[in-house]
Amino acid sequence: MVIRQITLFISIVLIYSSLIIVPKIIWLNHSQKTVGIFSFEGMGSAGERIKLSYSFIYFKHGHETIWFQGIGNMHLKEGSPVPIRYQINDPADAKVDTFYGMWADAAVYGGEPLLVLICIFLHRGIFPPRSKIRLTLKKPYLLLVK
Repeated sequence: MVIRQITLFISIVLIYSSLIIVPKIIWLNHSQKTVGIFSFEGMGSAGERIKLSYSFIYFKHGHETIWFQGIGNMHLKEGSPVPIRYQINDPADAKVDTFYGMWADAAVYGGEPLLVLICIFLHRGIFPPRSKIRLTLKKPYLLLVK
């Protein structure tokens, strides 16, 4: 099968993006909103010199108090209310209900490989402009056709 370069690129981006976004949407669909209480901010290490901050937040679920680590650098006072979302079946699976708290990990872990893919497809030495690609089931799986 012979397809255009842009068609292959858009197909790969859509498939890859759906693998990153669909699980997040399913998680959001099965979550419940509530308000948690900011307790304090801690510092952890990611190596010798990098210090990562995170927040300790708790909320009431029935008769239990659920503690979890949220995003860092919130700059809140102790006892401040924080909007959160948690899984109904697993209240310990909670996240701060902000764009950064919900989507930052997907943007970073999904965005970096996507940027590499964009660089590959935009590089004229790898894929000349307006080139076509033959997809086969045998090696070589991709063959550039001018």
